[in-house]
Amino acid sequence: MRTPDQPAGVVDWVGVGLLTVCAALLAALEVFLVSLYAGSIVMPVSVALAILGNVALPRLAFGLTGSIIGAGAPFVTWLIVLFTVGLVPRPEGDIIVPGAGAPEYVYFATLFGGIIAGAVTLVVCATPSAPKAAVPPVEQADPISR
Repeated sequence: MRTPDQPAGVVDWVGVGLLTVCAALLAALEVFLVSLYAGSIVMPVSVALAILGNVALPRLAFGLTGSIIGAGAPFVTWLIVLFTVGLVPRPEGDIIVPGAGAPEYVYFATLFGGIIAGAVTLVVCATPSAPKAAVPPVEQADPISR
């Protein structure tokens, strides 16, 4: 993890860019997995992916840059892609997320689970860690002087 006195370099910001691209791809994948069925049972895999992705990607970005802006880039990108791919109809009139039934609930669970996980992760990243207390040295008795 980067200390506050070390500025993030170009390579670190390129890494954040790659993490942001991963967040966009993950959001698109999650939207397509909303309608995943195993037989007649809906499999909410996208909810787990949203929560795990919005914890891991901002933490990795924060570890690279030490900046809340760097940590927020993957989360904001994920949110934009999830909204645009999931809710905006295509030019032909097709929609990705069905408007009724279980897939609709899975989509909203994915959305809200990802938002909560991402927001909590950003708050945790923004909270300064407490300085470690200095442990006084332990005095050892000289075995000969006893």
